[in-house]
Amino acid sequence: MGGVTSSIAAKFAFFPPTPPSYEVVADESCGGRLYIPEIPRRDDVDILKLRSESNTYADIEASYKCLKEKYGVKDDQLILYGQSVGSGPTVDLASRTPNLRGVVLQCPILSGMRVLYPVKCTYWFDIYKNIDKIGSVACPVLVIHGTADEVVDYSHGRRLWELSKEKYEPLWISGGGHCDLELCPDFFKHLKKFVASLANKQAAKAAI
Repeated sequence: MGGVTSSIAAKFAFFPPTPPSYEVVADESCGGRLYIPEIPRRDDVDILKLRSESNTYADIEASYKCLKEKYGVKDDQLILYGQSVGSGPTVDLASRTPNLRGVVLQCPILSGMRVLYPVKCTYWFDIYKNIDKIGSVACPVLVIHGTADEVVDYSHGRRLWELSKEKYEPLWISGGGHCDLELCPDFFKHLKKFVASLANKQAAKAAI
């Protein structure tokens, strides 16, 4: 039985490119602080290496725990961001964390099986069952999806937005594919608008 789940997960496996598109190095002149040479360095941004975990759910839990324990970040300061298969662990954590500031889902999937086959119900061996968990996410949800996505059909993002409890104005990028949405002029503009709206909402709540 476990082999069925494993075979589905294998279809979503990510294999890093060779050679890698970036590297993480330590700057010994700054106490071994990590940085990525391919992007501009900023003093207010830390790069951390966390232990490799057994699965993606453990990965996001490790990141969440690090933010809470190392940096003292509160849930209402966190905006979770999940892209494609990454929407699975993102929605899972969000569905169990009621006080998050917000969630962004880019080209999200309804579930693993629904990407591969046009199933109408959720099977026990399915993975990343976002369709069954999104309704438990209590914070504002922004969904971004390209209408010409060749990997995850646009209908996945639209359905997740429809099922969201607290919907934010979605961004449907006409003609956008699975890996090129950042090239759209409205992409970052809409993201900034969403983040600003969350900050305003938080300020209004604090003033009450």
